[in-house]
Amino acid sequence: MKFAKQLKAAQQVEWRGQYVDYKLLKQKLHGFAQSTADATATTAEASTASGNRAPSNGADVGAPLTVDRLEELDDAFFVSLRHEADKCEAFYMHLVGQLRIQQQRVFFEDYQAAPFFAHAVPPLGGSPPGNAAAAPGAASPHLTPDAVVAFGQRIVTYAELNKLAIQKILKKHRKRFDAALATLQSTDAQLASKVRDRSMAVEKGVLDTLRRGRAFWTRRDLEAILGETKHVKEKAHLLKCVIP
Repeated sequence: MKFAKQLKAAQQVEWRGQYVDYKLLKQKLHGFAQSTADATATTAEASTASGNRAPSNGADVGAPLTVDRLEELDDAFFVSLRHEADKCEAFYMHLVGQLRIQQQRVFFEDYQAAPFFAHAVPPLGGSPPGNAAAAPGAASPHLTPDAVVAFGQRIVTYAELNKLAIQKILKKHRKRFDAALATLQSTDAQLASKVRDRSMAVEKGVLDTLRRGRAFWTRRDLEAILGETKHVKEKAHLLKCVIP
């Protein structure tokens, strides 16, 4: 099974529009392959013409690949990649925000279950803690630490799938870019080297941003929440033992 199909099969249905659009990014790479094919065909046509033979297909093979065209394709790919990464980051932060709310509910429900809670002094206004969030006449469903952890694991999978998709598409981009660049090296190796260095610098900048500035890439905040939630039962048990 191709990676694109594996990626789609592993996605949460209700979150499907929030994943890296791998298909879109692959389409951005088609220009590299087309430019390479055009350049190869143009070279073949020139070789055929020099031998006073007609082109085998008789078709217009298009303009040869240029440095400007290659850089234009490269820039378009990285613009789309940054946009997809920003989309994932925004949705990831939204999910983590929901997880924090669930975690606080679990913590407060454990606090309510503590022996001293019945004697707690109500806050100003007369309502006991926790009632303000509940709808009138309706009790909020009980939320367990296991349910919070399960939701957190879904977020982990979401982040991992997007990270894997970006890593895969970057490898594919490098392969397509280098193949297109090879058609320029025969005419101007020094210029081709500068073009590759430029592309590598842009790619490094994108990866540095992901590693240092994107929460879905590192998941430190998510791992911290999950670690705290997994220990909430033990903390509550100790609290009950200390306060009779």
